[in-house]
Amino acid sequence: MCLLWLTSMPSEPLIDPEFEIGHVLFIDIVGYSKLLIGEQSELVRRLKEIIAGTEQFRLAEEQGKLVSLPTGDGVALVFRDSAEAPARCALEIAQAVKSFPQLQLRMGIHSGPVNLVTDVNNRTNVAGAGINIAQRVMDCGDAGHILVSKHVAEDLEHYARWQPHLHDFGEYEVKHGLRLILVNLYTQELGNPQIPTKLATIKKAAVSHGKPPGSKLRGIPWRLVIPSLGIICAIAAILIIPRFLPTRGHHETNKATGSTYSRSSYESAKWSKIYDSDRLFPDRAIFQKITGWDRKNLAVTGTVGRSKLLLLLRNGEWQAKNLSKSSAADIIYSSRFLSEKQLVILAGYDKGQTDLALWESDSYRRLGNVPAGTSLYILAPDVFCGMDGRTVYWKYSDNAVQHFELKARDNFILRDDNAVALVNETTSNPADGMLVANIRDVTTLGRGVAVGFWSNPAGNCAIVRYRDGRWYLVNRLAGFSPRNLPNKAWFIDERNFVAIGSDKVVRCVNGNLTFQSLVVEGHEYPARQLANVWGHDLNHYWTTDLLGNVFGFDGAQWKAVAHGPELKDMKKFEAFWTAPNGSVIALSAGEVYVFE
Repeated sequence: MCLLWLTSMPSEPLIDPEFEIGHVLFIDIVGYSKLLIGEQSELVRRLKEIIAGTEQFRLAEEQGKLVSLPTGDGVALVFRDSAEAPARCALEIAQAVKSFPQLQLRMGIHSGPVNLVTDVNNRTNVAGAGINIAQRVMDCGDAGHILVSKHVAEDLEHYARWQPHLHDFGEYEVKHGLRLILVNLYTQELGNPQIPTKLATIKKAAVSHGKPPGSKLRGIPWRLVIPSLGIICAIAAILIIPRFLPTRGHHETNKATGSTYSRSSYESAKWSKIYDSDRLFPDRAIFQKITGWDRKNLAVTGTVGRSKLLLLLRNGEWQAKNLSKSSAADIIYSSRFLSEKQLVILAGYDKGQTDLALWESDSYRRLGNVPAGTSLYILAPDVFCGMDGRTVYWKYSDNAVQHFELKARDNFILRDDNAVALVNETTSNPADGMLVANIRDVTTLGRGVAVGFWSNPAGNCAIVRYRDGRWYLVNRLAGFSPRNLPNKAWFIDERNFVAIGSDKVVRCVNGNLTFQSLVVEGHEYPARQLANVWGHDLNHYWTTDLLGNVFGFDGAQWKAVAHGPELKDMKKFEAFWTAPNGSVIALSAGEVYVFE
């Protein structure tokens, strides 16, 4: 049966959510990600006890005017009566934590629209600008701060008892360009009267250092400078502008290299939920795969009931599509962005047939039929391929799918233009040729050029390169066994990469291979459980497991960067994708999270 909820759904849910004004207190444990797991658990337990012991919490809970949401490293309290409730509660909490100096908190308060919904487990959840802005307010503070938005401060200023404790910080531009007027709430004994570090940094950037604007520009011989500037601008235009022209497929190529993830530190990063299916769909949604073009353009595939789901984030706006209306396929195996508005899809049927299709302008166009159970990689704007890890390799080019016979030359990795690369260098048996089907992971380096990680069941490993329409052997890798094979890699190029999936993290610098034990604070973590790897360079890279625990290598040692969030229903993430800016997007059963 085909559901009707996606017949025409540009961006709005089936039923308009009912919003009300929520008065949100967002609480965060400072330095949480740097603590050991046992220490984290103890502080979270202590925080919950302190909150539950406050008078405002008890009163609101007894009256049914409170929703409490755990956030992993803190909690969000949504009061439904007045802006005074979260302010009073914050001061009560600040008083209580004075007896526990190891529990350092920062708090943010905002009143705004929230949508209270009940999930499939009959638990109340909250969404909306009210809770999002409260978190942004909190993020601006240091330990001890109780920051409130201007909206809340204006409500509190009507009461004489609050006026002496509200201190205006002014307006600041925070995450995603949001502009906030922030007010510091503190008394002689509670709160933090100092300007937060983050705000001090922002303010310094906006303040003039000394002379009035333009005073340093007087006296410059502009008649000589202007012609020089013209020449410089012309040269810059020739060298720089072509890099930003909308050449089809070029954007995807740049993102796929892995060498340009712009983020080099995750010191204050945390997991946060950016999408929850419960509030939009009449049936249970199950998310399975994710891919992306950039942080604001993502594609999530899965199912809702008996229908196939394509959930798109387009320029920051979520849209849901019912692929069951476009294809009779039973499941979406994989998807990859070809351009910002084009998505290549592998859609399978129960009988083993698999469609290679293009999703563009909200329409599904079948490109051909490919073998079931294969991967999907974009090699160029008009060239795609897939492997099954055994004997099957296919390629789409010249507007057609090519299926290769087992003994066909295209089915083998070449040593050079005249010879097939052999698994065993000591033999000349053609049956020992390296099959393209055994390529495990592929990264596109440029238009029609890609690098891949090759391995076979016997434990042989190699780096291979795609160019001029064929795969070539680059380098053989030693030190692996049939039970110890990497399955995912982050490539800068064929001589510089990091691979995961074996019992050690594999690091290759200028062709020199080393095996790293993932040792954090004296404890060796099982590297086989890692599921995603990305980096800024070979001295700054990160990896995460299916629980969302993030580890980072700083050039000298491994460190625990962050612990995973508390996931609903499922105990682990299903899939990951890393955006060019370094944000990591992850899927659980019916939720989308981001680590940034």
